[in-house]
Amino acid sequence: MRFRKLLREFSDAKSLESGSRQHVRYNAFTEEGAESIRLYEKAVGIMKANSAVDQADPYGWLYQAGIHGTFWNTMDQLTSLASERGFGTPEQIQFGDTVLNNCTHYAGLWNEVVRYSQEGSTDAIAGDITINFLPWHRLYLQSFESVVRQVLKESGEPGADNWALPYWDYTVKGQDGIPNQFLNPDSPLWEKSRSLRMAAGESLSDLLQPTATLALGADLVGTEPESIFDFQKLGREKAQDQTLFGAFSTYTEQDPHNNMHDAVGGIADYQWQRDVLWDYTTAYAQDDGVPLWGRNSSEPDNGLQAARQDPANAGVFGNNPTVGPGLIGFVPTAAREPLFWLHHAYIDKIWSEWNASENASYLFAENLNQSPWNYSFFTPGADGSPQLTTYSDWGDGSDRVIANVYNPDYSYDKLNNIAKRGSPNPVLALLDQPRYQPALDTTEIHKSVTDLAYQSIVLGPNQPIMARDVLRLRDLGISLTMELNYSVPMSAAQNIAVLVGDGDFLNTNRDQISGLWQTWEPGTPEGNGQAFTDPAWGSIYDKRGGAFAPTNLSNFAVGTVNLLPMSGGAPMEMSGHSSMDAHGMQGQLTVDLSDSIYRQSEFNLISPGSEVAIMLAASDPSSIENSKTHIHSATVSLHHSLQSKDGKKDPLTGSDFDAAAYFAEHPDLLYNAKALRNPERYYETKGKKLGHDRPKFNQRAKEVGRDYLAANPDLVEQLGTSPYKAIRHYLKHGLAEGRSLSGGIAMSSAHDGMHTRDSLHLAHECCSGDSLLPIA
Repeated sequence: MRFRKLLREFSDAKSLESGSRQHVRYNAFTEEGAESIRLYEKAVGIMKANSAVDQADPYGWLYQAGIHGTFWNTMDQLTSLASERGFGTPEQIQFGDTVLNNCTHYAGLWNEVVRYSQEGSTDAIAGDITINFLPWHRLYLQSFESVVRQVLKESGEPGADNWALPYWDYTVKGQDGIPNQFLNPDSPLWEKSRSLRMAAGESLSDLLQPTATLALGADLVGTEPESIFDFQKLGREKAQDQTLFGAFSTYTEQDPHNNMHDAVGGIADYQWQRDVLWDYTTAYAQDDGVPLWGRNSSEPDNGLQAARQDPANAGVFGNNPTVGPGLIGFVPTAAREPLFWLHHAYIDKIWSEWNASENASYLFAENLNQSPWNYSFFTPGADGSPQLTTYSDWGDGSDRVIANVYNPDYSYDKLNNIAKRGSPNPVLALLDQPRYQPALDTTEIHKSVTDLAYQSIVLGPNQPIMARDVLRLRDLGISLTMELNYSVPMSAAQNIAVLVGDGDFLNTNRDQISGLWQTWEPGTPEGNGQAFTDPAWGSIYDKRGGAFAPTNLSNFAVGTVNLLPMSGGAPMEMSGHSSMDAHGMQGQLTVDLSDSIYRQSEFNLISPGSEVAIMLAASDPSSIENSKTHIHSATVSLHHSLQSKDGKKDPLTGSDFDAAAYFAEHPDLLYNAKALRNPERYYETKGKKLGHDRPKFNQRAKEVGRDYLAANPDLVEQLGTSPYKAIRHYLKHGLAEGRSLSGGIAMSSAHDGMHTRDSLHLAHECCSGDSLLPIA
C-alpha cells in the first residue's frame, strides 16, 4: 500500500468524529428542539424532586450539577458538609475518590490532593486545565443525557430512548435570547438567579459587551459599542479558524464559552439587578452552609452594603464587572442552571463543526497524559440503576477518553458553515502530532501579572524571534504558536489580554496601551451605552507611520485569559494542606502568533527586523488576584498544518519536503537564519553534506504506523508490517476500540472496557456514610 493511496482513501471523510444518529441534538428554536425541551423540562422536574428527598441521589439535579462543581470549594467543606449529606466518606473525598467538583476548573483543588496522597510527588495532576476542557465536558454531557433518558423512561415518557439535549445557538440573530420555555417562573426550567435583563426578554443583541472585557476582544469596530452577540460570534469564528487543537480549545473556552456564562449570569445587567442576583446566589450558598461574597444574614440587608465596599467583590459590584453573579456565571454552581446544558451542547457543537472542517486536528492521548484528569460520571446500568463509569482515573485511561470523544453516542441535526471550510483528511490530521511541533524556544518568566503588566517581554531568550522569520515560515505554511503557562488563585475572576508585536513599539506605547483600559465608560439604564473618550489615540504612531488605535487592536491581541470565579474571593484552605491559592489552577493559553504578525506587517505596524514580544494588559494590575496570578513561561513552537488552507500546498501536491519534521529532527536549525528562511533549500545546499536525511511526509506516516504496530503487537499477524495499513486500521477500528497509538496497553473495547461500580453501593441506596466507593 502506498502513502498517496492511503490519503485518497480518506480524502472524502466528512469529519474526524463519528457520532450516532440514534440520539440527535436539535436546535432549541426548531420544532424538534421544542419537543426535546418539553421532555427535558419533565426530566428536570423529576430530578429536582429527587434531590429534594436526597441530595446525594445520583439521578438528582443537585448531584448531577455537583459533578461539575459545588459551593464546597475547600477540602474542609467537602469532607464535612459533603460527607455529612451522603456524598462519600471524608477519607474517600480527601484522596480524590469522588465525582464531586470534577470540572477542570478545580485543578488547584485536586492537584493539592494528589501531591498529598502520593508521597514524594511534586508534579501537578493537570499541568494544563484547558486541554481537558472540551473532552471532559463532552463526556459529562453525554453521561447526563443517559441519566435524563433513564429518568424519562422510568416516568413512562414516549420517546425517552432517543432523547438528546437541544442546543442553544446564540450566534444566530433571532436566537440570541433565552428560549421561551425557560422564561416561565412556574417551570422547572426557570432559574431566578440569571440575568434579569435576559429573563425579561432582552437578547444578546440588546446587551453591550462589558467594559472590562471589550478591549480584550478579537475585533473592535471604530468607536462604536459592541454587543455581546457580535462579540460571541467573532469569538466562535476566531476559534474555528485555528488549526491546532490546543489553540482551538483555548479560544473556544474563552469566547464564546466563558463570555456566555457571564452574559447569562448577569454581567451586563445594571448594578441594581446585579445586587438582586448577588442576593439570590449568596442565599443558595447559605443553604449549603457556605458564606459567599460577604453575605451576612444577621444584617438587615444581608450584608449587601458591606459586601459592596469589600475590594474583593469589585468584580461583582464595580463599574467594570468581571463576574456574572447569577448561578451560571459562578463555576461551582453553573450546572444548577438548566440553561447550562443547552449552552454547553452548543459549545460541543462548535467542536463538532471544527472536526468537520479542513482546519481540524486531533486531540491525542499524549496530550491528556501530560495533564491527567478524572473522567468519572454516573450512567444507568443494565437494570437502570446508577453506576459510576470511569473513562480515565486521574490519567490512567487517556485512550478510552479519546475513543469516546471521537465516537460520541449522539450527533447534531446539522453543522453550520462547513461547506466553505472544506473537509478534513483524517490521515493528515493523525500525522499532525506533538512530536512534529518542535519548540523554537522557551522564555522563563515566573512573575506575577502585577509585576508584568504593560511590560514588553521579548520572546526567545537564546535568540530573539524576528518578525522576518515568522513571516518566512508562514509563507511555507508553518505557523508559530505560543503556549503561555500560568497559574491563578481559585478565587480569581479577572481578564488579562495578551498582546504581541514589535517589542520596542509595545514598550514605547505602554502608557497609551494601559490607558485603553480606562477609556470606556459603562452603560446606563437610559441606554447611552459605552463611549470611547480618549482623543490621544490619534497621535500614537510608531517610526514607520503605523497607527496603534482601537480600530486595529485586533492586529495586536492574540489571546485572553478570561477567568470565571471559583470561590467567593477568600483564599481556599485545606486542612492539613497548604493554601489552595499557593498553587492555584494551572492553565495554558495557546495562541497563533503568526497571524497577528502577518496582519501587523500588512498595516505597516511591524518591520522585518522587529523582535517579537508579548505584553500583558490588565484593567487593575495591582489587584490581589493579579498579584497572585503568575505567568511561568512562554514556549513558542512550530506548527505545520497538513490540511490545505488558504491555497497553501499539502502533501498531495507540490513538494513533499516536511519542514516541520526537519526542524524537529535538527532543533539546532531553529536558530539558523538560512534554514528558517528556506528549509528545503538549506537541506539541498547544506543538509545533504551534513548527512541529513531528506524528510518526507510519508516518513511521518511510517513512524506513526510503526509505533501503532509496536503498541498493538496482536495486529501484526493481521496487518503485517505495513505502516500504512496500520494507520488505516487505527482510523477505521483502533481509535473506536481505544487502542493506543504508541506505548501502553491497548484496550479491547473502549465502550465495553470502561470501569464501572456496583450500583448497590451508591449513596441513594445506602444508609451509611460510606456511600461512594473509590473510583478505580
